[in-house]
This record gives sequence, C-alpha cells and structure tokens, in this order.
Amino acid sequence: MMIPPRERKPRQKRITGSLIRQLLLMLLATASIQAQVTLSDWRQIQVPPELTDNQFSPMRMAVNSFGDLYLLDEERSLIARLPADGDNVRIAGGWGEKDELFTSGSDLTAAPGLDVLIVDSDTHRLLKFDRQLNFLEELNLLSTDRPVEFPSAVVRNHAGEVLVASDSEAELTLMNMGGTVISVMGGENYGTDRFVDINSVAINSINEIGLIDSDDRYLILSRNGRMLWRGSLNMKLKFIESTGNEWLVLTAKGEFFIVGQDSQAEVLQESLTQWIVSDMAVGNDTVYILEEGSGHIFQAQLRYAE
Repeated sequence: MMIPPRERKPRQKRITGSLIRQLLLMLLATASIQAQVTLSDWRQIQVPPELTDNQFSPMRMAVNSFGDLYLLDEERSLIARLPADGDNVRIAGGWGEKDELFTSGSDLTAAPGLDVLIVDSDTHRLLKFDRQLNFLEELNLLSTDRPVEFPSAVVRNHAGEVLVASDSEAELTLMNMGGTVISVMGGENYGTDRFVDINSVAINSINEIGLIDSDDRYLILSRNGRMLWRGSLNMKLKFIESTGNEWLVLTAKGEFFIVGQDSQAEVLQESLTQWIVSDMAVGNDTVYILEEGSGHIFQAQLRYAE
C-alpha cells in the first residue's frame, strides 16, 4: 500500500533533524579537542647525587600513576627509581642474561599498574619488577607461540596485557604476562596500513593504541589491533603519549600537538623545547622529557582552557 506524501514528510524531517544533531555532536567534539591547551614553563628536575656521582646516563624514561619516575641506562644495564615523595633513590639491574640482569635494555613502562616492565633486546626477554624495583619474574619472548625477536618497545594496558614492538619485524604483539599471544598487529593483512618502522607506542585510558610509524604518521588502533584512524602533521614526529582519551605528539622540532580523529591543535608553550629529546613520558597532566646526552629531566604542566 502506497503511503501518501503528507505522511512521509514528518519522517523526512526526523531524518534531517537526526543528521543535524550528528553534525552538531561532531562539531562539539572537534571544538573540545581544539580548545586551547598550553604547557607551563619547563622546570628541571634535580637528579640525586646517587645517580650523578655514578655517571648514570639514562636514555629511556617512564612514569607511573603516583608520579614515580623510572630511568633506564642502556649502556650500563641499570634502572633507577626517583620516588615522587622524595624517598631514597633505588637502583637495580646490572649486566647479565638472567633474572634482573640485562644486556641491552631498549625500553621500559611503569603505567598503569604498580609493576615496571623492561624489554632486553639482545636476550629477547621481558623483565618484571615491582614498584620499588624488586625483581619479580622474566619471560623469554622467543618461547611464546608467536616469538618476538629483538624487542624495541613495551607498553601495558589497563587490562594487564603487554604490547611489545619488535626491531626485526614492524609488528606489535599483544600478549598476557604468561606469554600467551592475543593478537599480532601491523602485518601484511593490514594492506596499505601495514607498519613500516615503529618509532613510539602508547596506550590510552580505554586501551586504544597509538603509534608513530615511519617518522611521519600516527596510527590509532583498538585494543585488538583494528585500525580506527590515522593522521599526519607533515613534519617529522618523535613521540606519542596519551592524555586521557586524547593523544599528545612531539615533533623533532620540539613542538607539541594534541591530536584527535578529526582535529589537530598545537600546544602553546611558555618556553619552547630547546633540547634534543631522547624520551618523553606523561602522567597526571605532567609532561616529562629526557634530554639526550646530558640525562637532564624537565617537566611542564598541561593546562586546558575552561
């Protein structure tokens, strides 16, 4: 039975109204991420003499939800903890191939849980420490059902799963702490989105994965590796970190951008980053950067406009 035109009209209006509402929501989402974000003046963190007197030279850095900083000295195979409460510095590790010892630590992560994880590239291991850097256990990444050779980066999500990048394959492997592989991301089945060269990896509060691939593009994936969206800033990118459900990207020139699916907004700085950055970490709206060579640590606060 044909419906008279006068009865079809209201339905057409409802569809139009729905589309308008969707458009408004998209505009509001874009406006929210483009709201002005600034960085306070950079302040240098005093490194205790326990480290400076022993020529501790970190190249990688991580921060946990308590504000404790963890520093990785790759050359000396040492890891140090700078407690946020000013308590004594703790140093662990050493050169070796068993338990807490490692030969070529390439990355570490301390968030979101109480544990600290290190990947040792040459021995293909994942090392687990508690918050005070007491050694807990190790995992041989070659013994998993999808072996990971020469691990180069590690992050952990809020479900307790571990994401490891490999230097030998431009892929990310998601596994549990028992070594059971959940998924492998970025391989040939990703087509044009296949990873080329993973430079930085991060996970946000809803377990989405952000990575910088081949210096010039960032990719955002779901927890299991489904491609959600991608973007580029037309400049060389160095690091990506999560700030809640958004992403903070640092360029090679020291510029910061907050990026989302439909927008990019530069973070205004009170003083520009003048250093060559060897690593970056973000915790509780505080941005930490590690200067290459000197090991100096600087911090600044992210400030969001009302």
